[in-house]
Amino acid sequence: MVLLDGLYPNGPIMALCRKNKWDFMIVLQDKSLKSAWEEYEGLTRLETNNYFNTAWGNRIQRFEWVNGIEYYYVGVNGVLMGTSMLLCFTNKKAYDIKLSCQEKQE
Repeated sequence: MVLLDGLYPNGPIMALCRKNKWDFMIVLQDKSLKSAWEEYEGLTRLETNNYFNTAWGNRIQRFEWVNGIEYYYVGVNGVLMGTSMLLCFTNKKAYDIKLSCQEKQE
C-alpha cells in the first residue's frame, strides 16, 4: 500500500501505481482533480447507501465513498481510468455533523 501526500494526485502517479500493481491512497485537496470531485458529488446523490457511521472514544466518524469514478488525464495519448474516493468526517460531538448514530457513552 502506497500512501501519498496531496502533492501527488495526478494521472501519471496513479498510472505508475497501477502498472506496478500497488494499492494506493492519495490525500486529495478540495481543489485537486476537479473533475473527480464533480463526479463524486454527482454519484453520491445516486449511491445514497455508501456510508458508515461509527463512534470511537469521544469522536464520531462518518465515512462516505464512491466507486467507479472516471478520471481522464492528458498523457501521451490521453488516458481514462477508473478510481474511487473515500471521505472521512470526524468530530468530537455528534450534533456538530448531524449523524444518524449517537455518541457512545463512556
